[in-house]
Amino acid sequence: MIVLASEKIAYTLDKAPPKVAPVNATPDELEKLEKWWFEEIVDTKDIHIHLQELYGAQTRSIKHATVKEHMTARMRDGASVHEHGVKMIGLIEKLLSLDLVIPHELSTDFILLSLPSSFDNFVVNFNMNKLEATLKS
Repeated sequence: MIVLASEKIAYTLDKAPPKVAPVNATPDELEKLEKWWFEEIVDTKDIHIHLQELYGAQTRSIKHATVKEHMTARMRDGASVHEHGVKMIGLIEKLLSLDLVIPHELSTDFILLSLPSSFDNFVVNFNMNKLEATLKS
């Protein structure tokens, strides 16, 4: 009990772990849940199923957070266009690594929409002239 208390995991003796991680769980909380869940597992088949459930839920949460960041990103007036573009492309690539493919045209639109109003003429010109963009950082 003393060891569990010093590791701040004494609660594992008193109650069962939740079946899924909370959406707003911090990395520390997720780590504690992983340890707690792992200790509840009896055989290797359970471990495999457990890992699929655990990382499937985390991947969903990571996808959600990345999509939210991508859709709400806004460049400040006076900020570096290059740095902002690299950030946006990095988010697109992160989503690709999570098996979430955003069509090229939609990705381009997200980037254009994230620009400040001082770029409105550029955006109009880009769309009217049907310009194409490559997403390379």
